[in-house]
Amino acid sequence: MKYQELKGYKYELVESLAVQTGLTNLSDEIIFIRDYIGLFSDGILSINMGYQWDGMSGVGDSKQSMRASLVHDALYQLMREGLLDRKYKDAADRLLQQILIEDGASKLNAWICYQGVKMFGKKSTYPEKKPRGKIVEV
Repeated sequence: MKYQELKGYKYELVESLAVQTGLTNLSDEIIFIRDYIGLFSDGILSINMGYQWDGMSGVGDSKQSMRASLVHDALYQLMREGLLDRKYKDAADRLLQQILIEDGASKLNAWICYQGVKMFGKKSTYPEKKPRGKIVEV
């Protein structure tokens, strides 16, 4: 995974990434947000070059947390945009925990991160009243 650091959003993906989410009971539709995120019916989440995210909220970023935070932020964005049902929040939170462990975080740290998003992440799945980047036609 390749990314660059930014101001505003902290990171920008400079190489596309595909991850199996395990969310295979979705409709046959392919969900897209602009050109950056695709979620396919087989559970593959595709995050394209240029996608920006803010890393791990509430804790410091590390090599072990970058992929997990990227995938988690993309899934939460799909929920905020109303393209992924919020009933998948716990699956997204568990996937964060799983990827953290896969990428070298201790099971304890991954569990603590899971508990944090489980308790405090719900508000980040609700639609934004004034979403940044909303396309307006006049």
